[in-house]
Amino acid sequence: MTVQRSEEDAAVWPLSRDWLRGTCRRELLPVWLVLGGWTVLWGAYAVQNLLMRSWGIFPMAARILLSGGPSGGLHLYSVRPDFQFGPVSVLVAAPLAHLSLHGSKWVAGVLMTVAGLWLVAVIAGSKARDVGIPARRPLLVGGLLVMPVWPLLSLTSGHLDDVLALGFGLFGILQVQRRNPVWAAALLALAVDSKPWALPFGVALLALPRTQWLKAAAVFGGLVAAAWLPFFIADPATIAAVKFQLHISYGSVLSIFHLSGPIPPWVRPAQLVVAVAIGMLAVRAGVLQAILLATVAGRILLDPAIASYYTAGAVMVAFFMDRTRSWRVPWFTVAVVVLLWAPQLVQLGNDWYVVTRWLRLLWGVGTLAALVVTLLRHGRPVAQEAGQTAA
Repeated sequence: MTVQRSEEDAAVWPLSRDWLRGTCRRELLPVWLVLGGWTVLWGAYAVQNLLMRSWGIFPMAARILLSGGPSGGLHLYSVRPDFQFGPVSVLVAAPLAHLSLHGSKWVAGVLMTVAGLWLVAVIAGSKARDVGIPARRPLLVGGLLVMPVWPLLSLTSGHLDDVLALGFGLFGILQVQRRNPVWAAALLALAVDSKPWALPFGVALLALPRTQWLKAAAVFGGLVAAAWLPFFIADPATIAAVKFQLHISYGSVLSIFHLSGPIPPWVRPAQLVVAVAIGMLAVRAGVLQAILLATVAGRILLDPAIASYYTAGAVMVAFFMDRTRSWRVPWFTVAVVVLLWAPQLVQLGNDWYVVTRWLRLLWGVGTLAALVVTLLRHGRPVAQEAGQTAA
């Protein structure tokens, strides 16, 4: 017979009328009040000294892209090879480029913060394959853990590209689980077109039935090419953006191994290999959320920078991963909060970088190892999920 599903487990899509009605039901109102106040509290803390320090590069890129001449339009990345974000991020920022810088900071900051709370609600209602209306406990626990960290990304740094990459990646995974190859491929491609580090997310498409692989690959490859190729065709000097090298900061995990100066050529390929390898295990085990966490963990472990907003992405995808498990305590999320975020609240001078880079090493290696063990122990491949709703 068919298993009767509760309202909380019903498959609905976020922002649909049913989903919005469900998230506003009476028993969730106290939770929303708590999380709203909690978010405002940590948002105020995040901006007390600095508001969106990096936001200005996005409206600047939009103005360059929408202008003409040899230093505008599709010459964007040859003119500014340090802009390491994708065209989708530029286009999303374009409407705000008409506002004053200060005004656009506040509008973008509020929107990205609300988007973080929305993603928490979506994750709180996510199951193995469906998106349901969030239950009270997961929503409260997730919000209390995630929202103190998220303002590092949405309000302190203002990195629109990471918000878009994480959001598109999350929804792309959900569409793969719903066996929708076109939307899944489109959303995962938009993640890559927002920020190139999201490229390993595409591994999730292998979880689709083999008959859908060609369609998904065509959509994914087509949208990635459509976003990036025009810049290389219009201006071959755009290759300079690919060759652009960051320098290894003192707090990077790489500095533990006495690396300094420009980033070694093996770092980016190593990040890709780690994410793809664990991503393949995730596809085999049917735990696609692990692809996002493995990508972010590999980035933090091997990145030359020590940007605090990386932690915001880590806590969000860790919560997404925790929702696949039956644990009462979301251990992956707690680990991010304890090892990556809490130490950032302590200001002990440059010597503190020595401690925090070891904590990043501990978290990165520990998270990747835990993912491998979890995925190898997960005995239910994706193909078997189709029979979950029948008994």
